[in-house]
Amino acid sequence: MTKIPDVSVIMANHNGAAFLESAVQSVLSQNQCDLELIVSDDASTDDSLDILSTINDPRLRVVTAQTNKGPGAARNKALDAATGTWVAIVDSDDLMHADRFQTLLSAAKTTDTTLIADNQMFFEGGNQATGEYLWPKTSGVIEVDAAMLLSTEFYGRSNRLGYLKPMIRRDALADLRYQPDLKVGEDFDLLARLTLAGQTLTLIPDALYFYRRRESSTSHRLTPENATAMIDALTTLDTQDPAHQRAIRRRIGRLEHRKALETTVQDLKSKQPIRAAAHILRHPSIIPALGSIAKQKLIKRPAPTPSTQNETLPMTPQDTAPKVHVRVPTYKRPEQLRRALTSLLSQTEPDWLCHVYDDDLDRTGESVVADLNDPRIVYHPNPVNLKASENIDRCFSKQNPYGADYFFVLEDDNQVLPTHLEDNIRIIEREGINVVLRNQLVEHDFGTEKARLSETGVLDEKFEEGTYSPERFHLALIADMGVSNGGLFWSKNAISDLEVGEPTSATLQEYLRTFAIIEPVYIAMTPTAIWAENGVNTTRDFGMAAGWFRRELALKRSVQILQQLVWRRADLAARTDFVDGSGFKYPAAMRASGLVKSHISLSVGEALSPFEKLRLAFRGALIRTIGRPEAGLATFLKRMGSGIAQP
Repeated sequence: MTKIPDVSVIMANHNGAAFLESAVQSVLSQNQCDLELIVSDDASTDDSLDILSTINDPRLRVVTAQTNKGPGAARNKALDAATGTWVAIVDSDDLMHADRFQTLLSAAKTTDTTLIADNQMFFEGGNQATGEYLWPKTSGVIEVDAAMLLSTEFYGRSNRLGYLKPMIRRDALADLRYQPDLKVGEDFDLLARLTLAGQTLTLIPDALYFYRRRESSTSHRLTPENATAMIDALTTLDTQDPAHQRAIRRRIGRLEHRKALETTVQDLKSKQPIRAAAHILRHPSIIPALGSIAKQKLIKRPAPTPSTQNETLPMTPQDTAPKVHVRVPTYKRPEQLRRALTSLLSQTEPDWLCHVYDDDLDRTGESVVADLNDPRIVYHPNPVNLKASENIDRCFSKQNPYGADYFFVLEDDNQVLPTHLEDNIRIIEREGINVVLRNQLVEHDFGTEKARLSETGVLDEKFEEGTYSPERFHLALIADMGVSNGGLFWSKNAISDLEVGEPTSATLQEYLRTFAIIEPVYIAMTPTAIWAENGVNTTRDFGMAAGWFRRELALKRSVQILQQLVWRRADLAARTDFVDGSGFKYPAAMRASGLVKSHISLSVGEALSPFEKLRLAFRGALIRTIGRPEAGLATFLKRMGSGIAQP
């Protein structure tokens, strides 16, 4: 008797050859899960079938169609062939964590559910994570009924639960199938029918499904025809519940608005102004959206200027892969560089490779490297002067030309204690995380006879030892500045791109680098690094000609925008923890000051006096009124999927 697999994976495909093989392998590589994969090819005309034919795995089955009928019909064909206890929907251009099905099966057993899904992390076509999740990450399981699913809002954000790729018990699905006429919104329609039939959708917080966002994706296009099909599907939903009916009517109203807008745009493009005017008269609410579209078309975008940002890191031949790749940006500080590299030579973990990136065209760092005469330290002069911000930023590149397991940046005026590498590696291996923020001692009066070390670390009054979710960690930006460059230590498996990649000041870079962390980060409170309190040379201007006051306003306005964005993205639990929870050690007045001067909230209790609240609120208003954000902020946030929304 043939064993019934735990999961039948349903993958519809139409001309998805570019990403098909990686999607299939992502399924077949699942840990501890007995599965079958049914790829339903919807009359592809590219190399999809040839690619599938080369995959020699008995768990893979392919069903084909002679004519293209859309994703719903293709999935139905695969569902009819499924034999597993559960069925799971996976798109042919997406990826999954290797433990996804194992985690979902375990959670389904624990919660006794027949309909379960996980959170999603979005990434761009070139495997670049955007830092955006399908819904705000929470600390626990969420139960979604029909009323919540049909609502136009979900936890304060646009309802995107139709993007979910659920796992459904096959006996609970029974004869229910996708609506074949739907080309967009077919996933949401199926979930709506399941929940209206009385099933509860269980959502777990783990983001184990990686959704590839492409402009060419069907889900990004809502033509008038697609909107009509979605409206028709909504009108056929079977419910007598008044709350459900109201929610359905609201969704239909939003779709009617979008249909009118898209129809009017089509008429204008096809030079049918009378028809377009008729639509506008019938639907005057679309006028603001039309104005926004017209404005975007009329704005002339400047041609990109040549930049050295994101250039490939200089390479040198390397016989064996080092355990740690150390990157050292330096500029005109040979004695400080010598001290920094000497501290590296004292490490108890000897398997490292260090590259010194000298931004001094006079190459003052070259003799230092030559004098130390250690083959693990390699000198690289920059061919042009990059300024401090870009030279530092390049050192956080995700590129791994030497196959290292771990990375950290040692600025030329900083130092590390002997166990720095060993301790950070131990934490990553023990905790199963990929990013560590290490506490640092401070060297006061750097470069003078009064130079001395602090008795406490820079994180002592800020964090508790342990793992912080990215959303929770980002809230620290409201009370304080971002991560210190020398405190970060990360693994090759980290999905966060710590390279800002935009022209900003070195100070703003640390704020943006904090925001770029999109995975759990471990705060290690034992100081094993030393940060030199020196802002003059390290933060050399990145090329702005503006005066000090104008630059400070630009920095503060940029930080204010970032702080407001972080607050809006945080869920209620994270906000509460920041204001009065035990996860942060910032003094209450420090947290309250950040909330007030960033114009997030004046409701901060008695942590501040009325006069101080007024002073900080006025200061924030002044920054908001006359400050202009640094030029690189908008492009950075757009790349992160979080465009600047002016509060």
